[in-house]
Amino acid sequence: MLPLPERLARANIGLHGAAGVEWPARLPSVLAECTRRWGLSLCPPFEHLSANYAAPGSERTARRSS
Repeated sequence: MLPLPERLARANIGLHGAAGVEWPARLPSVLAECTRRWGLSLCPPFEHLSANYAAPGSERTARRSS
């Protein structure tokens, strides 16, 4: 799992209370499902995140054109 910025974790707790505490624990499985479903490789998240998780990524395999 890529590191979750501390600022983002704190913001989610402040915004969502108990659900914000649980969110970081669920994030690895959400990211794993997204990378599996769409064949992605993720890079570390963008800096200065305050409410949402966002990270650049790329396709692991090239798509064939039809």
